[in-house]
Amino acid sequence: MINIGSVGKPKDRNTQGCCVLVEFDELDPKNPDSLKVKFVRFTYDVEKAAQGVIQSDFPDSYADALRLAK
Repeated sequence: MINIGSVGKPKDRNTQGCCVLVEFDELDPKNPDSLKVKFVRFTYDVEKAAQGVIQSDFPDSYADALRLAK
């Protein structure tokens, strides 16, 4: 199982977003090389996302949580 959590708020205090690419042609449980998992980081505008949260019905603390990774 691969669970990276929220794309825009990784738990490792990194301000970049993160997603996972999973690649396989034919999955073979006996061959770990048949499954490839790649974590992809990308930059996004954290402050713009935080402002979007503030302008929404979500608690402002969610915006503060986005900024904490800085």
